[in-house]
Amino acid sequence: MSVAVALVVGAIELLQASRNALHLTGPFFDFVGVLDFGAIGYAIVGIFLMAWGTAAALWKFGRVEEAQRGSRILPAQPHTHADGVRRTHRHL
Repeated sequence: MSVAVALVVGAIELLQASRNALHLTGPFFDFVGVLDFGAIGYAIVGIFLMAWGTAAALWKFGRVEEAQRGSRILPAQPHTHADGVRRTHRHL
């Protein structure tokens, strides 16, 4: 999503610079010329917040951890601690 936002902002900047340098006119270039980067910035922040909120909700209410935990067979890792105690447990 970050790459897409960067490409869109870069394209708008390039179009605005081209419009001013080459004195381009027409409905499309007039629209590009009046785009407000303040409003675009608020829209970008809103998109990122919505994506974050959606991801957090899916993680919390979609029980992603439980689904992933149940689908894996974890290998046992036997090892000996410094005090000589031998343990076996499963690592992710």
